[in-house]
Order: sequence, then structure tokens, then C-alpha cells
Amino acid sequence: MSRSAGIEDQPLEGPAPPRVDEADYARLAKALCSVTCVTSPEYHDLLLGKLPRVRSGVNRNAVPVVFTDALVGRCRDSRLLGVLMRWIGYWSDDSQSWRTASLIAEPLVREEEWDQVSQAIPEATRQQVDTVREELDRYDAAAFREDADRVRGSRHIDRTPSDTAWHTFVALAEIPGAGGESALVEFCAILGAGGVLHCAGLLEGWGGGAVPDPAGGPPGPGAWQDVPARLVVHVERGEERGRHDLRYWTVLREHRGDPPDFCDSGTRRGVTQDRIADSVGVLLGLVEVDHRRDLHGGRMRVELVGELDLLRELEADRWQEACAGPGRLPLGARAEVIYRAAELEVPTWRDYDAGRKSLAQRWAALFRCGSALHLDTAHEAETKERLSGRTYREPLEDRLVDDRIALLSVPSHLDDCHQSVRSAIRFGVPVVMWRSANNGRGIGPWLNLGKTGREVTVSSEKIQAIPQVLHKSRVGGVSPDDSGYIEESFEVAVFYHDSLPVLPDPTPLAASSIRTAPC
Repeated sequence: MSRSAGIEDQPLEGPAPPRVDEADYARLAKALCSVTCVTSPEYHDLLLGKLPRVRSGVNRNAVPVVFTDALVGRCRDSRLLGVLMRWIGYWSDDSQSWRTASLIAEPLVREEEWDQVSQAIPEATRQQVDTVREELDRYDAAAFREDADRVRGSRHIDRTPSDTAWHTFVALAEIPGAGGESALVEFCAILGAGGVLHCAGLLEGWGGGAVPDPAGGPPGPGAWQDVPARLVVHVERGEERGRHDLRYWTVLREHRGDPPDFCDSGTRRGVTQDRIADSVGVLLGLVEVDHRRDLHGGRMRVELVGELDLLRELEADRWQEACAGPGRLPLGARAEVIYRAAELEVPTWRDYDAGRKSLAQRWAALFRCGSALHLDTAHEAETKERLSGRTYREPLEDRLVDDRIALLSVPSHLDDCHQSVRSAIRFGVPVVMWRSANNGRGIGPWLNLGKTGREVTVSSEKIQAIPQVLHKSRVGGVSPDDSGYIEESFEVAVFYHDSLPVLPDPTPLAASSIRTAPC
């Protein structure tokens, strides 16, 4: 199949990209004259040494204004402006002069990246490229380095210590691959087939695989193909004491094969704590009666997003047991129920930037290796011995640094295990399971929780299936004797942070609803 088959060259939606002209490059060169690591002679050899393709055209002994003008011009001609700015940023002291130069360079670098990617993949639109950039920028370059190295072989690509997976993506557009096409085409095929990324379907199309038929034909493979019909509810403190606001969206696909989109939305204001679960149950009815839910294989999921302290205060883990009215099933029996910490989902929580980055890397490692570690705090840590001979138990936070850990379970409710859960979220552990009962038994042999030991290896398939297995256990879809059964499942709750968005893009959270610190 042709790479362009099935991909419609849609016009760019939204605002047009910023206009770039010659004056912008001159402004950048002038701004760089004020950046110490660019104008100091001792940096000239170091900087040009990292840019071998441009150093022959730059006089390292020239006065700053001449040096920066030549440097910017040569990097522009060689399509290395992005690499130049990342090296300068790596050595810069984050001064005001550097931030000014970086702002000027941003649209120039984006235009350069668009030129590189669109030359390698002519059918790509700017909107599609922006979508891929946004997701790959969340991953460190190391997350897909093995795949990139396999594609490039012995050919050199420009790299910097601060590269993300997006920078690797762009660099591969510059080197030839098999069959006379860019190496980026093969890289797209690998990333698309992996299914790790939300934009996997788009990448697979660029790489030559099947893509969804816009007319509504049978779906091609994609990261969103098996996504349930979703009700996303953001639980926030209201204006009145003891009252809360519920902002909600349904996320559904319009036609078979389409990626899901944010649909119905609204806000319920002034909800008291004892009515939150019932209100969510009523909102779930929006999904239950929508014919589009049939395009999601019969699966429905409620995703409850809130600050960790607020979820703890509201005893949110009880919501999955609540009923919306007489004769109604509990929320956890009507749909899959997961919780998401606003600290990881809302970018304005800057203290969790490292956690968001680690979250993406842990998912990538899980899919790359096919398995990950589950850490169960119901079992005590191993005793270790210091050089002095004294023994100690390894603190949980020291262990959570290991990015092979994708799942943490704690034996009690959030109030008892609050600090352990917060640590796991801060470190970007994707899945955290806890109990709404005090010191209950393990969650069952399916995950070996509370059965085998403190650390066990779990397959990626089982970790991905946790929301479904919890739901099936609640509705009797599996027998207690079955290996896919979770004991006392209504007492088990799960933080599950996958890559699916919890807000429509590009609409951000309203400034009035974003809290920069826990209340």
C-alpha cells in the first residue's frame, strides 16, 4: 500500500502558522550577541565543534555581531538551527538574554522542522505534524533510541543532550533510508506498529501501513482503535465551602475507524460531597444512551480527574460503589472506573514536570520490553546492611526511581497510604492500585498482588487490561476460580494514567479552575 493511501491532505485548521521572514533571522543573530556562551571566545571552538557542517563558513575570531550573523545564516542553510539553539540552551545559564533569543528562534525552528518533515513525508499536513510533535516532545530521546539506531545504521544524525524523541524524529528526516525514501518513513512504521503512542495510527500511515478510511470504512490499526467510550469528569473545589464543581466531557468517535473526539460537555456546579458519585452516575447516562458508544466495542469508562488531596478528602474510592438511583447498578458495575491525578494531567503543576516525563518513559519501556515490575508495599522491603554493619529497610522513594516499575499497589485506603501514593505519582508510576478497606487481602492471583512477594514481573497486556479486568470482576464476567479475577473488586481502586487526553485540544483549563498548589 502506498504511504499516501487513505491520508487526506486536509487544510490546516485553526490559526495560520506565524509568518517567517528574513528580518526574523537578523533579529535572532542580534539577540544571540547578548548570550554569553555564544559570544565568549572560549565557547567558539566548543560550539563549532558540535556543528561540523557549518564551521567552515564561520570565522570564529570575528566580532560578535559578525560571528552570530554567520552562525545563524550557516545553520539556517544547513537546517541546523534547532540543533544550534539546543546546544546554546544546554550551555546557557537561563539568563534573560537567552530566553529572549529562544522566543525569537521558536517560530524559525518550527518552520525548519516543518520543511524537514514535509520533505520526507509529503502527504503530511502542518496540523498532523503539530500533533506528532506535541506527543513526541513528552518522551526523552532515549525512549526510542534503539529503534532510531536500527533505522539510521551507521549514518550520523545530529544529537544534543537535551533531545526529545521529536528531535530524533526530525533528524531522521535528513538521512536516506531503504528504497530511496527517508529513514523517517521506516521510523514511522516502527513507532506506528508499536501502538505505544496516541498518534500511532497517523505514524503507521506515514510508514506505509493501513490507515483509517475517512469515509467510515473498517478501521486500520491505531493506538485509539480499542479505546472505550469515555466520560471524563474533572472534580474541583467550588466557590462555596463544601461544594464542588464537576466539569465533564464525553469522548466518542463519530464514525467507525475515526479517532475519538470530545463531544458533549458541561459543568455541574455546587455539588455536595455526598452527591458527587450520584451526579457522575447521571452523567454516565449520556454515554449509555448515545448510539456512538457502539463504535467502541461495547466498552465504557469513567475517568475521574482531581487533585490527590481532594480525592483523598472526598473518599473518592467509594464512588465506584455508589448507585445513581433505586434499582441502578453501582457505578463500577456500569462502566470501567479509573482515577487520574490532576498533578500529572494538568501541565501547570510544574512540580510534576519530571513525573510527566518519567510517565511517558515508563510506558515506552513497558511496551518495548513487554513487561514491567509491580511493587507491592503489603510486603516489607528487604533488609540491607550498611558498611557500619547496621541494617535498614530501603525507603520506598529510593525504589520508585527505577523506571522498570510501572505498577504500585498499597494495602489500604488513601488516607493511610497517602504518602506512598503521592510519591508514586510524583515519580510518574503509571498505575497505582489501593483499597477502600483497611488492610484488606491481596487483589488476587491474576497480578500476584499480596501473594508472591514485594516485586513481581507483570506483562504489558495485563497492566493495560487492569481497568477491564476490574470491571469484569465486579459484574461477574469472570469466575473467582479464574486467573483473571480480582478479589473484592469494589474495594479496589486504580489511578491509571495512560496517554489519552483528559481535556479537548487546544482548549486549556480556564485560569480560574487551575490550582497551582494543593488546598
